[in-house]
Amino acid sequence: MRTIITTRRLSAFACSLFAALTLACGGGDGGDSSTGPSNPPPPAPGSGDATLTLANHSSNGTVMFFRRKACGSIQWGSDMLGVSLLSGGEQQSWTLTAGCYDFRATPAEVGIDYVYFLGVQLDAGESETLTIDSFPADQ
Repeated sequence: MRTIITTRRLSAFACSLFAALTLACGGGDGGDSSTGPSNPPPPAPGSGDATLTLANHSSNGTVMFFRRKACGSIQWGSDMLGVSLLSGGEQQSWTLTAGCYDFRATPAEVGIDYVYFLGVQLDAGESETLTIDSFPADQ
């Protein structure tokens, strides 16, 4: 029985507190809400994003996989190209969250080594282009 009484008192107190806070913020009274405290509008969708473009200018290689990881992490993410390949003369762009990334391009040709782009800083609202001029020979 004591628990039920305590719960009812707590519920009545919570309702009273909610009503007081609602009125203090200008809500529920039909008045001008501009006189109460206001919160800044939320950021526009995608405002923390950057555009990354990979351009393959290589005459000796096609990009089969393009992967990324956050700077300082060890695990490479999934292939950003999906089912596509990036041949010489082609480019592709992505929208990514701003931050520091490492990128690795894997060639389709056997005997040619990866191309790395390390410590690439993508700033919000900015664009960055990574260019592959040639793939290094596998040593």
